[in-house]
Amino acid sequence: MTSSFANFKIDVHTHPVPEFYREALVDAGYSARNLSDVFVDGFRTPNFDIKSYVDERVEHGYGFSVLSITAPGVSFLHGSYRAEELARQLNQEMQSYRKAYPDQIGAFCILPLPDIQSSLEEIKYCLDELKFEGVGLYTNYDGVYLGDAQLDPILEELDRRGCPVLVHPTNPQRAPTLTGVSLPVIEYPFDTTRAITNLLWID
Repeated sequence: MTSSFANFKIDVHTHPVPEFYREALVDAGYSARNLSDVFVDGFRTPNFDIKSYVDERVEHGYGFSVLSITAPGVSFLHGSYRAEELARQLNQEMQSYRKAYPDQIGAFCILPLPDIQSSLEEIKYCLDELKFEGVGLYTNYDGVYLGDAQLDPILEELDRRGCPVLVHPTNPQRAPTLTGVSLPVIEYPFDTTRAITNLLWID
């Protein structure tokens, strides 16, 4: 007999974009024609509605989805108190989706890095209180790549917990502009390579 889990699919690459997050991006200077047309690194941020997403997810055959916040996350706030506040707001928003659809939606929490202490507190809040499925990280934070000693307290805590981690690419601090090519087309794969290399070449 074929197991009922044989066709169970888990989506781990869906990014909610709440309106308050778009507003924060616009306030930070990201290109926007209006609140529905906000562009990050050449890509238009998609409209997102949790009910519509759940309906479409079922149509595409996914049994469960784990949401995460796409690049740039809250990195554009550079670890300020606003980054801490926005990360908490985004995590609470994803928790509201989990509560509305507990058997269908999970989440990887977002951290206000490069603020280490606030990020450790957010890990505790999201994993111990909200019971999130894991943590989302980016390939670099203000040019500090995964594998750098500055981020050791975060990786050590996640390792101690045996916590699942989703690593999402983002842009490097400096990248050449190519006409007609948005930065993520080239730089996201390259930045993934940079992060992996940095992790492998740890002293």
